[in-house]
Amino acid sequence: MATRSNQSTAAPVGVPGNERTNAFSDAVFAIAITLLVLELRVPEHLPETGLVGVLPELLPTFAAFVLTFVVVGVYWVASTTCSCTCSGTTESSSG
Repeated sequence: MATRSNQSTAAPVGVPGNERTNAFSDAVFAIAITLLVLELRVPEHLPETGLVGVLPELLPTFAAFVLTFVVVGVYWVASTTCSCTCSGTTESSSG
């Protein structure tokens, strides 16, 4: 009978003590992506061909959305990777 290992295969979560900073960073990226999605709209007056007839006009806007989504995603992955390698945070003393 095979036994299961108690080792977790989850992604690294970073250095202990950085959880709040990581959560804030993730929230900022989530808000940025949400604001991107809010700008996607279906045209009010569709031709008889439906949405397919309007797609050529919407293609530049949709391509810009996809490109921006990918760029924000790349920065989010880089931020997450960077936070996993940080050695921790220090408390600031205010005079």
